[in-house]
Amino acid sequence: MHRLRYFVMLGGLLLLIGCAERTETTTSSEGAPLKPAQNRIGPNPDPELVKQGELVYNKQACGTCHMNPKSVIKAPDLKGLYMSQVALTDGTTLTADEDYLRTAIVEPNKHIVKGYQNMMPPYKQLSEKELDALIAYLISLK
Repeated sequence: MHRLRYFVMLGGLLLLIGCAERTETTTSSEGAPLKPAQNRIGPNPDPELVKQGELVYNKQACGTCHMNPKSVIKAPDLKGLYMSQVALTDGTTLTADEDYLRTAIVEPNKHIVKGYQNMMPPYKQLSEKELDALIAYLISLK
């Protein structure tokens, strides 16, 4: 009985240690350590990263719905979005920082912008590099 309790406690301790290490050493798909998502790119992104992000934006056809006056789908305007206050359908308000932008792209149904429907598909297929580039492009839209 003591051995079983010992192994259960040891297993729990190893699990906790593994979880703690995992949160501290997040890595990209290339295996390089990532900074925390917030402020990884910053308010003045590298112009080359912005160019790459514009390519991702066009390749993913984001402009079909966003910033397209001819679109039948009503989607939020992305110009000036970065660091603005975003009112959500649940009555809360969030700051559109990098974490918000990342979540809005990968899990668009998590925070629905007030006045809009949950119509955007999740873009989980984007690599970290593509996602960073797209966020840099969105930050650059003033």
